[in-house]
Amino acid sequence: PPMIIPPVGKILSLIRAGQASAQVFRDILSSIESSVSVLNTSQKIVPPLMTILRHESGIDSQANNLRERCLDVIQIIENVVCTHDPYDMNSKDSDGISSDGNGIVPSAFF
Repeated sequence: PPMIIPPVGKILSLIRAGQASAQVFRDILSSIESSVSVLNTSQKIVPPLMTILRHESGIDSQANNLRERCLDVIQIIENVVCTHDPYDMNSKDSDGISSDGNGIVPSAFF
């Protein structure tokens, strides 16, 4: 799967400052979805990747725990951010006219 690797320092500073756009969260979502895909399908490559992750992060993580945390983050992002391209007129989720995008804007926003 294609994987966009956003610059971590910049992303963290944008999120902490409350300045991260929907596109930033879409990029994060894309990366996390790619990670889940690898964790779900590539059983031979997962253990070596987890070894690298443990070394680089200093956190003793397990593949199942990582997958669950990724799925939690995906759900959180999807509950708040419009995950499709709002300018894609061919998208089934986009009506291109109404102010709330056919119920795409979460009620918590109002």
